[in-house]
Amino acid sequence: MCVVKKKLALFLTCLPFLSTSGREHVSVARSQDAFYKRVQENPFAIVLFYHDEKHNRDVHEKNKQVLRAFRMASDSIYFRQARLKFVAVDIGKKGIDNLQHQYGVNQMPAFISFRYGVPVRNAHKRIVVMAGFPTKERIKIFINKYLRDDIETYLRLESEKREEERSYYGGSAYFGIGYAYDPYYPFYYGNYGYPYGGYSNYYAPGFGFGFSVPL
Repeated sequence: MCVVKKKLALFLTCLPFLSTSGREHVSVARSQDAFYKRVQENPFAIVLFYHDEKHNRDVHEKNKQVLRAFRMASDSIYFRQARLKFVAVDIGKKGIDNLQHQYGVNQMPAFISFRYGVPVRNAHKRIVVMAGFPTKERIKIFINKYLRDDIETYLRLESEKREEERSYYGGSAYFGIGYAYDPYYPFYYGNYGYPYGGYSNYYAPGFGFGFSVPL
């Protein structure tokens, strides 16, 4: 019985990540409107601009390689906690080919970081662009170099907010049901609804039940 209880406790601990692990966290923007929505709906975003020339086998294979590295980098729990959006844009698609000129992309593939919908700029007020075919590790380094301080601040404020909520709702039970528009982090906070039911449904359809204990 003790073994079963331990396994159940482990399952509940891992529950927030079960529905997101092993799946892609890259959002593909197939229109200019979709692109703007993707980079603005989350606090942070990293965008991969590329041109998939399928008739050119060498370029096509290299694009597949960089997209694979991009997806692997997106699997970071740290980035998911920060609600960092990974967006891939094929500028060869009709209607979005002018984005490369808007953001000063002269070579592809190219990566640009966004902070609250605005591209990150350097000390000279120029948009920071990383071009080439980086590895998963190099993509993470690029993200951390320009967004790490802001991500840490965001996570700290979110943690403080949750502590305030736990204190406010301490000792009570809550039940909630709801629906959310963004499946990027489905059930990220778990259906069991801690510290109060339904909190998970900010991200995806479902329901939750939970309770909190006074501190």
